[in-house]
Amino acid sequence: MRHLSTLLLVVSGVGLAAVGGLMTFAPTILFGSNGVQIGIDPNLLSEIRGPGGVLFVTGLLLIAAVATRHLRGFASGVAAVVLLGTALGRIVSLMSDGIPASSLQAALLLEIILGGLCVVLAVSLREKRALKTSSPGNSLHLRFF
Repeated sequence: MRHLSTLLLVVSGVGLAAVGGLMTFAPTILFGSNGVQIGIDPNLLSEIRGPGGVLFVTGLLLIAAVATRHLRGFASGVAAVVLLGTALGRIVSLMSDGIPASSLQAALLLEIILGGLCVVLAVSLREKRALKTSSPGNSLHLRFF
């Protein structure tokens, strides 16, 4: 399980950091690869670079979580929210705006798969942690509800 969680966090982290990095530091290259010409409008570029920074930092968090065991559950939950949230936006666009380029359709599929796997990982790690803290040898039990 540990190797699969490492692989999932690395793949998701590198993907998010790469896309986020391109959105933040080279948006014309990224969007041009999908046939979108964004021009030099500072307002549009700001609207692109802002979310790009979020994706970039999220990717770095996922990569850092590989080396820090106690961050894995949190990072996989964050990854699930970001990936599935992005997929939701793409689905709304697909229904409202029409069918995008095949590369963007592939991105949607990848976001759904990776996001779903991150949900499974986050739940699995949470259950594993809950079992550890409720073991008979653990004398400290905190309950809030």
